[in-house]
Amino acid sequence: MEKKKQTNSGFHDLKPTIWVGKQGITDTIIDEIRAQVKTRKVIKVKWLASVDVKPEIVATESKTKLLQVRGRTMVLGDPQNFR
Repeated sequence: MEKKKQTNSGFHDLKPTIWVGKQGITDTIIDEIRAQVKTRKVIKVKWLASVDVKPEIVATESKTKLLQVRGRTMVLGDPQNFR
């Protein structure tokens, strides 16, 4: 439990590495999420207010673990590191 508490506090300082524009979640975005999670282990994704994004679906399609959602920002992680 202690490890999870420390990890969640670190999400605030994490800068968004993927921005979802008006085209929404595309196959290219999903591929980029997979690539970045493989390299960085944890990434932050932000999207425009005009775009309808379902974080649970993005996590499922990209085969990542949804760690946090706040407003129009989600944090995704490598499922092997966060069980």
